[in-house]
Amino acid sequence: MRKTNSRVSSASQSTASAALAATQRQAWMGFAPPEGIRGTQPSSSRSRSADLVKTKQDSGVGIDVPTHALNKEDILHQRSDEERELNPERVNLNRQDLRNCIYLPNEYRLRLLNYQSNFIARIENLDNLTNLVFLDFYNNSIHKLEGLDRLANLRVLMLGRNKIQRIQGLDKLLKLDVLDIHSNQISKIENLSHLAHLRVLNLEDNTISCMERLPSASLAELNLKRNQIAKVTGVQTLSHLKRLILSHNHLSAFENMVDLLLSPSLLELSMEQNPITTDQYYRLILANRIKSLKYLDGKRISEEEKRTATRIAKRETERRKESERVLTLAEERKKAIENIQGRWEREMEAERRKFRGFEDYVCVGDKDDSDKDKRTLTRKGLGPRVDEKGAGGLMFTDSGQMFMYGVDSLALGEKADLSTVTSLSYQYIDMGKLAGSFSRLKRGTDLELITFSNNNINSLKKIDPLSALCLPRPFSVVIENNAITESPFFFHYALFRLTRFSNQNFVKTLNGVAVTPEMAQEAQHRFSSLRIGSTVDGDAASKLAFTEACDDQAGTSASEKVTASSFVDALMKDVVETNRRRHEFDRLLPEVLQACLTE
Repeated sequence: MRKTNSRVSSASQSTASAALAATQRQAWMGFAPPEGIRGTQPSSSRSRSADLVKTKQDSGVGIDVPTHALNKEDILHQRSDEERELNPERVNLNRQDLRNCIYLPNEYRLRLLNYQSNFIARIENLDNLTNLVFLDFYNNSIHKLEGLDRLANLRVLMLGRNKIQRIQGLDKLLKLDVLDIHSNQISKIENLSHLAHLRVLNLEDNTISCMERLPSASLAELNLKRNQIAKVTGVQTLSHLKRLILSHNHLSAFENMVDLLLSPSLLELSMEQNPITTDQYYRLILANRIKSLKYLDGKRISEEEKRTATRIAKRETERRKESERVLTLAEERKKAIENIQGRWEREMEAERRKFRGFEDYVCVGDKDDSDKDKRTLTRKGLGPRVDEKGAGGLMFTDSGQMFMYGVDSLALGEKADLSTVTSLSYQYIDMGKLAGSFSRLKRGTDLELITFSNNNINSLKKIDPLSALCLPRPFSVVIENNAITESPFFFHYALFRLTRFSNQNFVKTLNGVAVTPEMAQEAQHRFSSLRIGSTVDGDAASKLAFTEACDDQAGTSASEKVTASSFVDALMKDVVETNRRRHEFDRLLPEVLQACLTE
């Protein structure tokens, strides 16, 4: 007895759940069919004949239908005149194991037809039902939308839980108000633009990835739950849209929801189970941006949330303005640097054109260019001809780094606070102009790195101003984008100038190479006979700074100076001649090989 009661209770619960699901589905659509068309579970006590079953409607009107698969010869069934008069507008054929649509003659007054939960694969036999306003094919096996052209008065079409792959065949349904095609196999929204009166569209549980070709502006409710949407588009054109369901999709960023934020009339929005909902400000941002919104994810937006959203929006506006200011400043800096670079390149090109030849010059040729006219040739001891007033300059600091571009930046840097600067970069400034600025780096700085880039250092003599660089603590030096770095003497000569006063400077790294005491001793051994010299083309301030750096160190004798100078000049000429021969070889080699191949 207990088992029997349990089975009865389970069956009752199943029946109640099914009825509740049907009620909820109808409620979502905003349409409650009349009593005579609501789907109900067939009673277990219903008597059946061997071939036909009498399906009672709530009004007491019945229609005979076969329980087996129907063929063409037995699809025509008629109600009696008495039955038709009792309920002329409704026919309920749900859960009758139908495989085909039954032909219903003499039903010109029929307005509501229910084919729920059958096995119908094709929509047919409806041409005579021209006054039909409600048609329900929920939970069948329909593959294609067709057979609806004569239903010009249809207002509600229910096609949920079928196998439809494409929206089509609705051209004549100009009065359609509600369209439910949920739980099908539709991949895109199409062929709906002509439905000028469509208010409710349910496309839940399909495979739609793009919100395009949405129906007319009359749409008030749109359900796209459980699809594959990653970006919301076109919603701002739906001026009457009140309710939008986008739960269980792939929305992950507010940048992909701009059109949604511009929706003019939205009252309810559902976004559950989207990645964007994990953002801590998700509700506040939507509440602030969509002014008309009243409900979000089923919860009413409180006044406190609105006030909080307004405060956060204000802070966000300030942050955005600051970001725009930073971006604008960065763009201005970029343009200024490009202008300074352009002037620098023109000045260097003018210098290369002025000085030609090899005698008493240092040649630094491009490894990949054998054209003699394109080599960088700079006269020893002479700086570039730079118009300081027209060269321009830019100086700025960023996170403890100071950047100086162009010779005019040296004047800007005289008043700059270096107490918090740990990295200093000189770019597009001739090395001969820098000795004067080194005097400011002696005390009160925490500099750890000094970078020289594009400073016209194309001879060893151009490195001499480094002797004026004296810092109170160990530091690193990087010299890049300067021709002299290709010289075999560069590293030790630069180290010699940087560590000339070993009790004042200690260089940790030079061009990324860790400097050891042995390296410093080797540099001193190679070049210690050279006089420190002066910054030949420097101004009075540069010479004064250089003199201060010397700190009363004794100079070398005249004979030592002559000997060292002759030795270095001989080495430089040897380098020049070797470089010239290498370029000449590189130029002639392809011609010789071509000649050999031709012969």
